[in-house]
Order: sequence, then C-alpha cells, then structure tokens
Amino acid sequence: MTQRPTIAMTAGDPWSITTGAWASLVFGPEAPFGHLVRMAASGQIRFVVCGSATLISRQLDHLGLRLPEAVDLVDDGLTVGEGFYPKDPAARGAHAVAALEAAVRLSSGAKPGTFAVVTGPIDKKSCSLAGFQHPGQTEFFEAAWGPGALMLLAGPRLRVGLATRHVPLKDVSAAITPELVASQTVIMARALRDTFRIASPRIAVCGLNPHAGDRGLFGDEEAKAITPGIESARFHPDCAGATISGPHSGDTVFYEAWIGRYDGVLAMYHDQGLAPLKAVHFHEAVNISAGLPHLRVSPDHGPASALFLTGKADNGSFEAAIRVACGHLGLSGGN
Repeated sequence: MTQRPTIAMTAGDPWSITTGAWASLVFGPEAPFGHLVRMAASGQIRFVVCGSATLISRQLDHLGLRLPEAVDLVDDGLTVGEGFYPKDPAARGAHAVAALEAAVRLSSGAKPGTFAVVTGPIDKKSCSLAGFQHPGQTEFFEAAWGPGALMLLAGPRLRVGLATRHVPLKDVSAAITPELVASQTVIMARALRDTFRIASPRIAVCGLNPHAGDRGLFGDEEAKAITPGIESARFHPDCAGATISGPHSGDTVFYEAWIGRYDGVLAMYHDQGLAPLKAVHFHEAVNISAGLPHLRVSPDHGPASALFLTGKADNGSFEAAIRVACGHLGLSGGN
C-alpha cells in the first residue's frame, strides 16, 4: 500500500440514512466534498468506499448519482436479492461487519497519520446476530489496531471524552481508577493536539458525584481515583503544554466549556458526557475513536432507517465527520 493519505468510508448498515448522505456530500453535482474526488483523480489521495457493490450501485442509481472512476470500491462480496437492502437483520449486520473488516485490511501497512476511516452507523443488534462480538465500532477498531482508545464526541463548541463507555451505571464507580483517568486524559490531550490542531489544550476532568463529591460529603471517588489520575496525567510527556484541571462538578463544567474556558471535558460515564453534548450539538456531533494508530470517525447517530433514501435526513453530522478526517490528514476541508 502506498503512503498517499487514504480516506475510507464504510457503508454501515445497508438500511441507513448515510448512503444518501455520503453520496450527496461527495458525489452530488454541488457536493461540498467533491474536491476529495478531484484529489483522488489527481493521485494526491486514495479514496475508498467499502460495502456491497450491488447495493451501492442500486442506491446511487436511485439518487441519480454514480461512483466516480477515481473512487475505489471494496466490494464485501455478499449476495443480495431484490431491493435496496437485505430484509433479514442478520444479513444487514453481515454487510456492516464486512465493510468494517475491509477498512481494517486497507489500513494494513499504513503509517500513522496517513489513514482515516469514516464509518457509517451500524445497528448493534443486527451486527450481533451476524456474529459481531464487540459492543460498538470503537471496540472493534481497538481490537484490530491495539488497545487504548478514547471514545471522544465532538461538536463545533464542545468536545467530550468518556472515561468509561457502555458500562452499567451501577458498575461505573468500580471501573474508575487512577490509571484509567490518567490514560484517558493523556489520549484526550493527544487527540486535541493531533486531530483538532490545538497546540496547548485545556482539559477539564469531571468528578463522578454531585458537586464533585463536595470534599467527601457525597463520595470519595474524586479523592481516591480521579484526583490521583489527574496528577499522574500532568506529568506525562504527551500532556506537555496542556492544562489539566479538576475534578469539576458535572453540573457546571459543560457550560464553562461551552463559553470557551476549556477545549475538552473528560466525563466519567456515558450519559454524564453525552447528554449535554447532544443537547447542543444533536445534528453536528461526531464520534471519534481517539488514541489508535489511525483515525476512526463517524456521525454521532444511528442508522435512522425511517429516513432511508427519503432525502429528509440532516447531513450535518456526516459532513462534520468528513471534515474531521480531512483535518486529521492535513487535507483541505478539514477543521
């Protein structure tokens, strides 16, 4: 594989709104990212779509579009019947998983910083029926590329990392350790610098309990795990130049980040971070698997099958995902 910057797009669930999104954004007559196709045609980048050749061809025909010659198509090779998507959930899951696996194969041999994959949303239940063993796409790429990912959700003004991901609330406290807080803070500092080009990132780390424990009145996780983790992260070489503060109360820190006091917030659990993020960036946020050798970014929404090929879907999140991938690779159209 050459070391040209490569952007791969996975089709995701075949019954997903992102088919129309990436097609209109990249292949439409007034596509805002049509320059990526032109860069591929000139040999500056490699641009790849991973999915079913049959289904993609049918869906593009329906939209009045075609796959440009400069764009490579990695066919998942799975057979399909009539229509725009398999009706069997397990078959849809198999297509989504095959596209992810194709993206991993494409990344083989690529140097860090030269490969980015923009993933379409998957239906976790359908993928599970197809034998997918991971809670989500972050965990899939972590298994393929090495451990140590941070689930980082980003909108135009808020960037939120999750110390724990899909963990039941009753298990969050036990999962939070000084080592976890330190490692996730370090990854966040690196991602803010390398992907978002923030030279001296300001990171606010959330507490777990109300009022960040209020000096032990409402819990001791802040004193036992979060504060030691913050102190450890401050001495890590990758945090040189970063300002790391906390633990902060979760009921105020997101507003402070919103008005510009912080470049990123590390939340302790899923809904602590994603509820405020989606309240203000529901149609604009992206999901990044940070800390891996290659960038993986996706829209921050599911397949939204009810809007499939209707032309009524909001493309904002998918457009933002492409911008993040471009920015990470140093291409025009990025952040």
